[in-house]
Amino acid sequence: MANRRARIHEFYSQPGRVIVGGTPAAASGYAYRGAGFWNTVVVRCDLNRYSAWARDKTIEQRVNLLNDFFSTVVPLLEEHAGVYFRDEGDCIVSVFSGYFGLGATPERARAFCQAVVSKTYGTDELSAKAVVAFGSVAYFQKSHEIGSDDWSAEGQPFVTAARLEQAIESRPHIVFFQEEYDQVFAQSARVAAFGGRYYWEVESRSLQVPGLGLPGGWTDIFTLTHIPGGRIQ
Repeated sequence: MANRRARIHEFYSQPGRVIVGGTPAAASGYAYRGAGFWNTVVVRCDLNRYSAWARDKTIEQRVNLLNDFFSTVVPLLEEHAGVYFRDEGDCIVSVFSGYFGLGATPERARAFCQAVVSKTYGTDELSAKAVVAFGSVAYFQKSHEIGSDDWSAEGQPFVTAARLEQAIESRPHIVFFQEEYDQVFAQSARVAAFGGRYYWEVESRSLQVPGLGLPGGWTDIFTLTHIPGGRIQ
């Protein structure tokens, strides 16, 4: 039987299907490949102001919105060589790593974030945001996973991404730690030619991110904010 991540990918890539297992081919790209440490991009994508939106909504309305979000984001993960890790309500946590042999790169992780954040979701057209963290992640099996293709992962990038998500505002943007952006992602940036149309506004600033043991809680961040319709350079 395909592992849990493979079933998620298969289900949301073919809307309307019931999860009943999966083929070995579908499972292979997301299967356990042995214990090890791998440099990994961790991405957290969630809907802006979902909690406020959901207060007066029925279960059916919530399900419809989340189905639209997941049915868009998971296929985009496959397109960009990312792997679903887990979901937390309206937040999808994903990983981009050479561990899976899918061709994941920081450039493809950034492109995935841009694809997610440039869209809106549900009939009320909620926007999304993404936070990105990079570093070493341990891949392994807990005792209950031994003998299956399922796996676990843990590492500092999961912690820093979660803390950063809690600290930022709700708007359609992608947020990186400035140092990680400069060292890992900047080389993949594309600059619009003069007179051309651009869709992302760039900003570097300092932000307090509690829980990371930083002096005063302050760190430098880099953001890409989506501009619907774009602007002329």
